[in-house]
Amino acid sequence: MISKKILAVCLITTSLLVGCGAKETSNTNETPNNSAGETTDKFTGKKTYETLYDPTGAKGDVIVVDLDFENGEPVKVAVDVRQEDGSMKKQAAAEGKYVMKEGEKHHWGEQIEMLENFLNENKVDISKVTLTNDAGNTDAVSGVTIKVGAYIDAIKDVIDAVKEGKELEEGFTGAKTGELDYDTTGKKKDVIMTKVVFNHGKPVAVKIDVKQEDGSMKKQAAAEGKYVMKEGEEHNWGEQIELLEKFIAENNFDLSKVTLTNDEGNTDAVSGVTIKVGRYLEAVQAVLDQVK
Repeated sequence: MISKKILAVCLITTSLLVGCGAKETSNTNETPNNSAGETTDKFTGKKTYETLYDPTGAKGDVIVVDLDFENGEPVKVAVDVRQEDGSMKKQAAAEGKYVMKEGEKHHWGEQIEMLENFLNENKVDISKVTLTNDAGNTDAVSGVTIKVGAYIDAIKDVIDAVKEGKELEEGFTGAKTGELDYDTTGKKKDVIMTKVVFNHGKPVAVKIDVKQEDGSMKKQAAAEGKYVMKEGEEHNWGEQIELLEKFIAENNFDLSKVTLTNDEGNTDAVSGVTIKVGRYLEAVQAVLDQVK
């Protein structure tokens, strides 16, 4: 009888110990989650970001933003533009190679530095740079008459990415060009001149022209009536090549969409285009292949 009582007491004691142990384990599982939230590091360092000044790719100028952060907060910004020819706009302005319209008190480099100083004095609070129109002008920064909207957008992209813990978009940004003989036999010396503008590795715009044997550019010659299409054509050569450019861009540079109807290079895929386009597609593809 005594043995049975002792056994019962032991069982009860064991149950209590197990119950307490389970409760303590449950509390321990919650602690790491709380600790992880409390010890999350905020970014300190520099971010460099490049993006097109004009996202349509009408020009290949690239905004370059350098932004310093401390504990996730922006503390210092610098802005410049890499122009299509590869030169930096601040330096070009300082050397008088980039000239503002007549009557401007400060050149472009001085004005962008005024914008930088204003932002840095205001803890890079871009909301302080109020825009007065859709073109991107501001009256918030004394002495600044240049359009600043695109620069503010680029800075915002960097700030948002850091605060949200996201990576900035990467990949080549700017213009790539190429030259390709139009006539593979070499009988004619016309050269296809192609430019593709990329934003973060993605092509967004294309321009195609032909340098003719006499050195003239075919688009201009067509516009001036010096290069005449056969009678009955609705569009001159330059207008037709622009229709092709637009079609390529609207179809995200999927050149397979420009189906050829014969070995000569004609297509019925692009409305209004009767010129042979096969060799132009090869020229575009060659430039696209420069960026992988």
